[in-house]
Amino acid sequence: RASETQLEEPSTIHVLDRSELQAPIAGFGPLFAVVLTLLVAVVVWLQPARLLLPFPWQSSERAAFERLLHTSTTQRIDRSSRTWFLLEADYPDSLEEMVAVGMLASSDLDDSNGRRLRYVKGVASYRLVPLEDGEPVEDLAREESINDDFLLDSQFLPETSGGPPALYLID
Repeated sequence: RASETQLEEPSTIHVLDRSELQAPIAGFGPLFAVVLTLLVAVVVWLQPARLLLPFPWQSSERAAFERLLHTSTTQRIDRSSRTWFLLEADYPDSLEEMVAVGMLASSDLDDSNGRRLRYVKGVASYRLVPLEDGEPVEDLAREESINDDFLLDSQFLPETSGGPPALYLID
């Protein structure tokens, strides 16, 4: 009977408490969940197309989605610029002017990929060009003008003789 195991004396048996059974890393579970949630939120905020369309075969859909995001930003800027033109009879000197008066959010100064937008004012137009590493991305450049816009172009307004210029409200 040499193969029988010997039981220890009851005085040497150590009973473990429940707190000793938990792994030392177990207390970090809620912290890990918070960090993971923040990481996902940052990815969604900075690169939503990467999270929504992550697979390589979705690259064309991802590119279309990013173009839509870029277009929405430039349309917000265009609406604000046209409103500014209606009020001031000129485009603003910079996008920061429109941010200062609340016509644009400061987040609208960057496109959907985080590239800074360069705003160049012309006589009757403006040009938006995204900058990547300080270099313009001409493929995504957009130019807007008042030409052929009946709200802004003075050639569509009837000539008035004397007095203050008429204000046309279109409802």
